[in-house]
Amino acid sequence: MGDIASPSPRVAGRAGGHADYDRGVDGANRGQVEKGVASRTPNLVLRSRLLAALQPSPPAVLTVAAPAGYGKTTLVDQWLADDGRRAVRLTLDPLDNDVERLVERLGSPFDDGPCVLVLDDAHHVAAPLALEVIRVLATRVSVGCTLVVVSRAHPDLALGLVRAQRLIVELDSTSLAFDHGEAAAVCQAAGVSLSGSQIADLVERTEGWPAAIQMAAQVAAQSADPSQAILEFAGDDRHLVELLDNEVLAGLSSAVVEFLVAVAPMQRVSGPLCDVVLQRTGSAALLERLAQETLLVLPLDRRRVWYRFHQVLLAFLRSDQHDRVGFSSDVIAGRASSWFEEHGDIDSAIEMAAVGNDVTRATDLVLQHFSARSSIGNPGAVEQWLSRLTSERVVTNPSLQAVAALARMGLGDPDGTLRCLHRAEFGLAERYPTSGPHEQPAAVVAALRALVGWGTAEAMRADSRYARQHAKSPVWYAVASISDGASSFMLGETAAALEAFHACIAIAEKCNYTSWAMSLAHLALLHERAGDRDAALASALAARRVVTDLDLHRVPHIYLVHLVGAQFDALAGHDEQAASGRTHGLALFDQCRTIGPWAQLQASVVLANIACMWGEEDAKKAWLDLADTVLQSVPDALVVKDQVAELRSRKPAPPRGAHDGPTLSVAERRVLLYLPTHLSLAEIADTLYLSRHTVKSHVVAIYRKLNVVSRSEAVQTARTAGLLS
Repeated sequence: MGDIASPSPRVAGRAGGHADYDRGVDGANRGQVEKGVASRTPNLVLRSRLLAALQPSPPAVLTVAAPAGYGKTTLVDQWLADDGRRAVRLTLDPLDNDVERLVERLGSPFDDGPCVLVLDDAHHVAAPLALEVIRVLATRVSVGCTLVVVSRAHPDLALGLVRAQRLIVELDSTSLAFDHGEAAAVCQAAGVSLSGSQIADLVERTEGWPAAIQMAAQVAAQSADPSQAILEFAGDDRHLVELLDNEVLAGLSSAVVEFLVAVAPMQRVSGPLCDVVLQRTGSAALLERLAQETLLVLPLDRRRVWYRFHQVLLAFLRSDQHDRVGFSSDVIAGRASSWFEEHGDIDSAIEMAAVGNDVTRATDLVLQHFSARSSIGNPGAVEQWLSRLTSERVVTNPSLQAVAALARMGLGDPDGTLRCLHRAEFGLAERYPTSGPHEQPAAVVAALRALVGWGTAEAMRADSRYARQHAKSPVWYAVASISDGASSFMLGETAAALEAFHACIAIAEKCNYTSWAMSLAHLALLHERAGDRDAALASALAARRVVTDLDLHRVPHIYLVHLVGAQFDALAGHDEQAASGRTHGLALFDQCRTIGPWAQLQASVVLANIACMWGEEDAKKAWLDLADTVLQSVPDALVVKDQVAELRSRKPAPPRGAHDGPTLSVAERRVLLYLPTHLSLAEIADTLYLSRHTVKSHVVAIYRKLNVVSRSEAVQTARTAGLLS
């Protein structure tokens, strides 16, 4: 690629057009400045934030390193104006790489009492011996003196000891960048009034680069529509182009500039990535040199493996200012997409496929990997992937619409979920094709319709079984299987429901964690209804572990997992934990009220059951009424109708804390409810999922608090006290 220090033949030296700005922001008062001579340059933002960091105890060494236009010299001038010490400024140039010349120019600045020595343009000094002279000077600064090194490159002075002794303050482009207040002050000084959000957007796009912000303000001041001018200001603005060309790229070889332009389509770069996409070697070393010498190539990690470009430089490199001779941006983006996919970075792989206009590849990547994000509770990432594709592509592709529906469901947007379902259905050529190019999209949409659509249990089962038979994607097979299990359960076909739920679990635990958790929760309800309480509890606990281990607590459409867990907590007498689970499950349930009637029905039954156990008669009735409303759309859900009828006939327990008699704990009251029955203590323990020892301890406490000695006497006393109906 050529030497980084070899000037590009297309730009030589510092061309005109920026002299005024350089004098005002980054080049004022060159030469020696004696005590009292330094003064603040008028009409510039006072860098109070930075000046405060240098007072009241000035450091022994101050380094100010940033690209052109960051106001390095201006900051130093403002500091010197208030410092009060004698100030000497020495502007360095390439000739100062001659050690004898440098030593002669430096003299003995610290021998005449407190002073500040400013070495400006220190980036011109690169010879090791010359750098050693400056380093030694930095380690021998006299008490009361300060050495200031101002540079457009990182000063390679090896000042570890000075840093360890906390004698140095180091300011870089991040420190020197304008904050919102400083950017607003520049705009106001130019006569441009912007809103807070417009200022924030400008600062974000320019990363606070003072030169860019001042140019933007000047452009806006000359525009008939300042707000629009600010919005459109970018790296291709002619003033900014001149600054970057003359002050940044002028010192780079044309080969290096070509390298920067070639890799600009990528948001972040590394040596190995650049080597592959450009089919070259040595990119890692080049990136590090650019990071050191331009300060506009920024490392993203401490190991300095990954880098990014300053936003202004990136916009400039991506503009039409450069001839892309010898390479195609689309080809490079395509190679980058393949490299990222091979290294497991699917986000970047999709992004680069879209940048390279390879919509087919981007679509395939989304369809292949969407569940890895959605199933771990990150549907926003999938939404971002879809935003990379054209809206026309997404709207007309049934499979992408199905993916969008799952993302919307994961974001708690039921209306958006159903809109995506309807679009997906509209894009199908036929409902149930058995072969051909429309088979897979139809299978995907059938699985989605069974999951979130409103229809009879028979229709739900028909969709889910078609999808299970034809879907090649394990993700959609898992979705279809849980829907098959739910519909079979509602129709009273227990064996078919068990098979479908277990099929979902076997697949989903590898690729679709939300379906995995939901299948376990529904399996717990199925086992409970069949009377297998041990299997029911095991499934409920397994569902909770999936949610906890994979941090799925905020996923809206798995509300049934939390509600089922709350029911089993309530049965075990863990009322505080049950109440917490119910509250959380309800909050998620509220985000999914219009999708998935099968899950809504079971949620209503579970909530009514909890209300019944806690003596909440009104709440029980409300939840059963909701179930009846949903059943109007699913009239063949015979098992749910039986569940509702059973709960309506069941008498609720006394309200918690509603009696005036002896005070029993929540767990003791739960055991008390079973004392009037024929169940033995061992059977009560099994029913409540408690150990026999625990139940026996509760019974002993009940006898003591009721002042009785037998079970029948405890029942009679409890009824008299209002503890039992």
